[in-house]
Amino acid sequence: MLRLFAPEAPYTTLELNSIFNLFLSEIDQLGKPQDESSFQHYFYLLESLSTVKSVIIIADLDNAEELSTRFFNTCFNVVKTNPPRNVQVCMTELLVLVIDEVNSLSEDVVELILGQFQEGHSDHPSYQMALNLAHICIDGLQRRVCQFFSDALMTMSSSEGTQDDIEELRKVHKTIQQVYAIAPELLLNVVPQLEEEMKVDDYGVRLMATETIGGMLAEKQSNIYQKYPSAWKTWLGRRNDKAVQLRIKWVENCRAIFETHPQTVTVLNDCFKSKLSDPEERVRTAACRVIGELGIDDVIQNLDLSVLNEMALRCKDKKATVRKEAMAALGSFYNSAYYRIHENEQAVVEKLGWIPDNLLSCIYVDDRSVTVAVEKTLHECIFPNDTDEEERTKRLVLIVGTLSQRSKLAFIGLIRKQKGFMGVIAKYLDLLETEDNPMDIDGGASPSKVELLSKHIAALFPESARVLAALQKFSTLLTEKRDLLTIAKACANANSDYSQIVDNYNRLAERLTLENPGLFEILEPVLLRFSPFSINKSSVSHLFNMMRNQRTSRRTSTRNKHAIIIQEILTEISTLFPSMFDDNIHDLVLSTANQAGNESAKCILDILARLTMNGTKIGSPDQSVLDCLETYLRSRDITSARNAAIVLSHLDISDMHTNIIQNITNNLSVEYPQLAVSLASAAEFSRYQPALIAENIEKITDFIAVQLLPFKTKSVHDKTSEWEEYESLDEISKAKLSGIELLQNYLLASSASGVDEALVEKIFNILWEALGMTFDQATSKGLSAPEASRLRLVAANAIVTLTHQKEYEHYLSVVQFEHLGLTLQDTCYFVREGFAETLMAKIPNGQLHLRYYSMLFMIAHEPEEILLKRVAYFLRKNAAKLHNESKVMENSFVRLVHMLAHHPDFTVANTDLAISAQYIEFYLSCVATPENVSFLYHVAQKIKLSKDMVSNELSENSYYLSDLASLLIKRKCKEATWPLNVYPQNIRLQSKLYRALPTGAVQTETMKKNYLPDTFMAWLDENQNYKTSDKRTQAALPETTTKRTRLA
Repeated sequence: MLRLFAPEAPYTTLELNSIFNLFLSEIDQLGKPQDESSFQHYFYLLESLSTVKSVIIIADLDNAEELSTRFFNTCFNVVKTNPPRNVQVCMTELLVLVIDEVNSLSEDVVELILGQFQEGHSDHPSYQMALNLAHICIDGLQRRVCQFFSDALMTMSSSEGTQDDIEELRKVHKTIQQVYAIAPELLLNVVPQLEEEMKVDDYGVRLMATETIGGMLAEKQSNIYQKYPSAWKTWLGRRNDKAVQLRIKWVENCRAIFETHPQTVTVLNDCFKSKLSDPEERVRTAACRVIGELGIDDVIQNLDLSVLNEMALRCKDKKATVRKEAMAALGSFYNSAYYRIHENEQAVVEKLGWIPDNLLSCIYVDDRSVTVAVEKTLHECIFPNDTDEEERTKRLVLIVGTLSQRSKLAFIGLIRKQKGFMGVIAKYLDLLETEDNPMDIDGGASPSKVELLSKHIAALFPESARVLAALQKFSTLLTEKRDLLTIAKACANANSDYSQIVDNYNRLAERLTLENPGLFEILEPVLLRFSPFSINKSSVSHLFNMMRNQRTSRRTSTRNKHAIIIQEILTEISTLFPSMFDDNIHDLVLSTANQAGNESAKCILDILARLTMNGTKIGSPDQSVLDCLETYLRSRDITSARNAAIVLSHLDISDMHTNIIQNITNNLSVEYPQLAVSLASAAEFSRYQPALIAENIEKITDFIAVQLLPFKTKSVHDKTSEWEEYESLDEISKAKLSGIELLQNYLLASSASGVDEALVEKIFNILWEALGMTFDQATSKGLSAPEASRLRLVAANAIVTLTHQKEYEHYLSVVQFEHLGLTLQDTCYFVREGFAETLMAKIPNGQLHLRYYSMLFMIAHEPEEILLKRVAYFLRKNAAKLHNESKVMENSFVRLVHMLAHHPDFTVANTDLAISAQYIEFYLSCVATPENVSFLYHVAQKIKLSKDMVSNELSENSYYLSDLASLLIKRKCKEATWPLNVYPQNIRLQSKLYRALPTGAVQTETMKKNYLPDTFMAWLDENQNYKTSDKRTQAALPETTTKRTRLA
């Protein structure tokens, strides 16, 4: 009837209402199981309504809203049962008619449609029907959807903010984001409302709105940043929101936007940079993590280099979580792009090739947690596990070749640290194997050796207490599970090849995780440090083959960069892990003769020399090898001659040794063209075979003292220059340096067997004379100034090395020690630097007496800031390290005061007192702490109660310095708000420096007198902030002195 009378229905409103209610009840049956005939009946009704469009009649009924709502509910309920496809199509067409014709659709209908996006799956029929309606009825739904969200958002904004309200608001925002993903046209006026929400004071609302806009921006079809520029600008502004969590969420939204919308990367790059330097560590951590999640193509093509540079700075962040994420991100980028870097894609190399260099530079932060993070990143990303050992070795060479000298030293430092740590772990594992109750802490009065060693190991890592507890469990586990102990030993074995190391490490990690979950995570840094992944026995064979395959350039006769890097790596391995060459030693020896003369052969000879120095036996070489080595001794290549001499000196060839030494002594003449090479070779024989030199040592010494050192070097170089590179020196200058080294080596090697006192004294006189040859003296005598500078440095180093031996320590008196300290104030920077480096290298290793710490403070007026900072850092680091172990650094204060009192430039004039004050200030800046400042003050006072044992006439100098030190200590305490308490214990000063004054009137008079002039005291009070490192910019003092000739 409805079809026949369409478009007018022959029924009353009441009748139509009943009819459509009947239709709805019939349509509802389509969602229930039934036979074929019934289905056809119900489907016919549905099809008729959609085809004839008679459903639009409800639009004219009074209860149109109610009926339309029932139509939507019925259709979606039926569709949820997954009816046949034709039913779904007809229902969609039916609902499209309702949306288009019924003006008063209820809010429930809109909510029902939108609800399908929230609850359903994209492949579900109800979701698909809602999606079709959204796309077909954009005009009909747009206004209603916007009104729905507007009402919902307005309602939430005026609510009381209960948990239920917040959850409801979150649901609304989620729905908005979902709708935007599939039908963004429906949200005509919703984005401006979300923009307003991003500006409200309520944190929860602001956060949800920011997240929602961020999610919408991330959609591929999104054009919000173009269509709604104001909303885009507001969203960008949320990166600086006062709420930390909101800033974190904002950063997390950025990744998807960056990847899907290249048009935004310029703005987002700036945003990334700002968030990487955010004051809140959690935001910086999130920024590093989000950037690290970017795809490698996006990083290379779109991420700005300035962002990566800022990320590099985060690797040195004060917070461990930030450092960890930054290093992981950069390491991941490098690993992903490695093969493109290997292929030398210039854009990739420029963008990411610097990452290993940056990571290794972080080692200089000198923080245990930073070092551990670097080690982990190197293992996982820079040198990741690779079953192709040859490719892995090539990767090692390529990466080391990209490192700056500073970072290369850091990498070598890590390998050296690993070498030392492997020794500690080997001892630890041996103790576990031999001790009955290695961790029986309560079983005796003192801790076991394993317990003490465990504490030492734990102290090398961050969170030492946590690591120590894990080591205790680890020790117990290894003791109980002997097979696990065997695996651990194999991991730390330098003679294992790469595949064995990887296999044992993985087995150990797996067993630890199985035996004690969580233990491996804590001990992973420990395990990584003692497992030689980066450099191992497998590396040696591949490096050796690579080196032999390198070709010297025909045009330049030089090797390429890779050849030099390979040599450096092999050289370091030969020094640290000589046993790794055991399988290659025969090939090395043969290659020395087979490739004689070329650069590869010289490199192999250098490695062979290092191996023999470290105890490697090379057997009995063929005569051809011996002839080749002897040929090097007669060449003009000093380095190769040295190496050949080292190898020969370790061979059992006495007749050949005799002939070589005889040839050297027969050619002791300044006219001999190969004198420098000859003496350099002799220096090595005197070091390893002193008995060969003993018969001729006096002859050699006299030649060096009488003929060689006084010989005037012909120099055509700049007469004002104080230094030249070694290669640029005249041959006679090189001979002089080799001669000094020969004498030093002979005394060192012969110290145990004894040397004639007269000869020792003669050699020390030679050294002191060389040390005393200044620039002015050298030029006035027509000698080479660069030669004199190098001789001073070599002599100073020889004196400190020799006098460390018990047999020669009496050859360094207090006066001579203090004179030696003036080398740190030499007019030549390279002498100062070289001597300082010698002291800093040898003191911590026990190769020099701890009293040399005091000498380093003489560098306080160093004009080169880099050297001054390096020495200051060394002193501060060791002062902190020794603080709880001894008072070495504190006691060095006494020797420093004595050195200043005997300084050749010391006077009590105000200007000179100001300069002396800067030495003391430098000392205090490196050593003074709230805990030791009372001791230092007591030492200063004690000096004033003593007389100078070296020169009683100079005692008053020490009193001036005592008053000056006391004053500066008080000022330091006042500035730092440190308490200056009375030191409760009595102390004794070094007897060779000071002896207490007689008690009574003499002491009382000395203590009462203030030796500092009133004019100086007044100046010091007026210049509280004078620079302690710049004596050349002194504030105006009441008097001046004559200009110094020596660098103070």
